[in-house]
Amino acid sequence: MGGPAFRPLGDVLADGSAIVVYGWLDRRLAEIPWTWPFTLHTYANFPRTTTPGGRRRSTAFLNAGLRDGGLRPVIAEVFDGLDDIQEAHRLMESNRHTGKIVVRV
Repeated sequence: MGGPAFRPLGDVLADGSAIVVYGWLDRRLAEIPWTWPFTLHTYANFPRTTTPGGRRRSTAFLNAGLRDGGLRPVIAEVFDGLDDIQEAHRLMESNRHTGKIVVRV
């Protein structure tokens, strides 16, 4: 997330919330929401993954966040098996989901 769509995120934050920015979908300038207090965490993976040491540190950071609950991915929908791959792809193309689309194989 980034660009002009970033600021409206603040409209839905509760006091003490956190925003984790992992990458950018829009390279235009992002305004910081004025809904205080909140915590903003940023992480840019690409510049850190160009060396083996950087990839190890990035992997450790993500694994630690998943393990301790600091990074908790939202699952939009789970599809069982490759027989449902077309339906999963349709959902992704629709851009009407919030969270990750999981296909179990």
